Amino acid sequence: METRTIKELLQLTLDNIDHLSTGLCSLIAYHLCENNRIITVDEWMILDDYIESNRPHNKHYYTGDNYYWKIGNKTPRINWLKKQIKSL
Repeated sequence: METRTIKELLQLTLDNIDHLSTGLCSLIAYHLCENNRIITVDEWMILDDYIESNRPHNKHYYTGDNYYWKIGNKTPRINWLKKQIKSL
């Protein structure tokens, strides 16, 4: 299987946002990679690095828990994913 592009991986994340329970990193690691094998471990690492490198810099960063938005809140994550997909 050929590694998908960041844009494709972000779209897969957005398509599975209903499975979000805490944050994007957990969604990617547990739902997309480990539980359902929608993405490979290599793709997970690429996507995780992308999120870290392009993390939102905003006043809502929850430093104690390493979440950029309130845990489980889908709306800001959807908006961020859409913005990233559009920029790519």
